Amino acid sequence: VRLAYARALVADRQYAEARPEFQKLLADFPANTDVIYAVALLSLQLEDYGPAESSLKRLLELDYADKPTVELYLGQIAEEQKNYPEALRRYGSVGEGEQYLPAQIRYAQVLAKQGQLAEARAHLQQLRPSGNQERVQLVLAEAQILRDANQNREAFALVERALKDLPENPDLLYDYAMLA
Repeated sequence: VRLAYARALVADRQYAEARPEFQKLLADFPANTDVIYAVALLSLQLEDYGPAESSLKRLLELDYADKPTVELYLGQIAEEQKNYPEALRRYGSVGEGEQYLPAQIRYAQVLAKQGQLAEARAHLQQLRPSGNQERVQLVLAEAQILRDANQNREAFALVERALKDLPENPDLLYDYAMLA
């Protein structure tokens, strides 16, 4: 009943009210990975990084099945706290799978935040997309890095080149229009 109530609070976006309910569940079931994961996500949502980080690390200790997602979240926490070496380490540890590309894009963004623009771009360019959708994601990520570095002309040229291969892609067309 408590779990259903806590989930209902989350569904209603009452995160602050849901967290104590999940913490009570955590006290009753300290090794329940579903509860630990929920506490971690709620803490992240509330930008309470200490409890989020400790919950995520606990999941790794318990051999949680979705380690790549946990590593991605730990990387995001480190990035938010401007611990860039740790963020890079966490993002770099995400292996092949659903979270691989998002982790690699964030890895490049962290490099760019540290002023390593060329390295960030090279990191994205060396990735091998599995299809057109991933290609578009990588181009848009690189264009965003260039925009953040106030290199709008280079971002425009990058998207323009990508449009030659994928002229009907709505995401590229939109970004191209916004850059123009």
